[in-house]
This record gives sequence, C-alpha cells and structure tokens, in this order.
Amino acid sequence: MNFNDLQLFINENCLNVRKLKTQLTDKNFDELMKKFTYEEVISQLMSMENYKPLSSKYTSVYLTLLKWFQLDEKKGFRSSKTESVEKVKAMDAPELLKNKFLKEHPVGSRIEHKGKMFLVEDETFLRSLSEDGVILINQFIKVI
Repeated sequence: MNFNDLQLFINENCLNVRKLKTQLTDKNFDELMKKFTYEEVISQLMSMENYKPLSSKYTSVYLTLLKWFQLDEKKGFRSSKTESVEKVKAMDAPELLKNKFLKEHPVGSRIEHKGKMFLVEDETFLRSLSEDGVILINQFIKVI
C-alpha cells in the first residue's frame, strides 16, 4: 500500500477526516509506515471518522493519528509494530494461506471447485456436498 491508496481510502470512507484543515502528506505517510502497519492506520482513521467532535477538536490528520496511537499505547490497546511483524513471521506459510482462504470464504459459505460443491464447515474442514466426506482446508488449498 502506498500514499495514494491511503488518500483514496480517506476520500471514499472518511468524510469527517477529510474536513480536518491539515491533511496527510507523503512525508507524513512515510513516517506513519515506519511506526505502524497500514491496517493499524486504517483502523485508527475509522475510529477518528466515528468521533463526532473530530473537526471541532482537531486540525491535523497526522498529529491526530499520532496522538490517538499514543493514547492507545498508554491504555495497552496496541503493541509495537515490531511485535506485530514478529507475530506474522512466526506464522507458517500454510497458516497464512488458510487465513487468507477463510477471509475469502467464511464459515458457512459454499465453494465450487472442478464441478464439485464444498461447504466451509468450520475453520478446519470443508464438507463435500457432492459426495460423502470432509477435507482439511490446508489440503484443499494445495490442490487449488
């Protein structure tokens, strides 16, 4: 993700954030990405968006983000970016693929693959609707 992607997100989803007098710059974006993940920035922007008195209490998107992240850290709501990156590195590739699969196909959804229908039964198994049996999601991912 880059600065333009973030700007597009703000323009489309954060009307209250757009009202702040001082908007993000490329340099602000680079500084944020050194300290926080893109997902954390998006989440914080959505929190700001939902704060009704935002434009009457704050003027700068960048400074407000920094302040809110600082408050979250003091409250223990956020770990450092380094800890987040280490958690992702600790996950093995099959687990990451499984998480991606489940995000695209949540529990209860149906999938057609090579003429066969499957039901995502839970976070571990797919149930074949064409024939009896179940298959592990990690095994299914390997064949698609």
